[in-house]
Amino acid sequence: MADHGHSDTDGSPDDGSVSADDALARLMEGNVRWSLQQFLETPEGRARLTEGRLKLVGAVCEIATGRVRLLA
Repeated sequence: MADHGHSDTDGSPDDGSVSADDALARLMEGNVRWSLQQFLETPEGRARLTEGRLKLVGAVCEIATGRVRLLA
């Protein structure tokens, strides 16, 4: 059987690379954080934050489990 850079025990990469699932999770979290930052860079977002009328919370919903993870 050919070796494709995966360990024989758990299927995770053994070359120090990130698994596809982990890479996707990082991309999703990065997109949420980017979206929050984009909003905060608008005059409206800055004004509401300064007024204390706004609190932004980023979250990712894991469809397979229904779990919602809040991002710090």
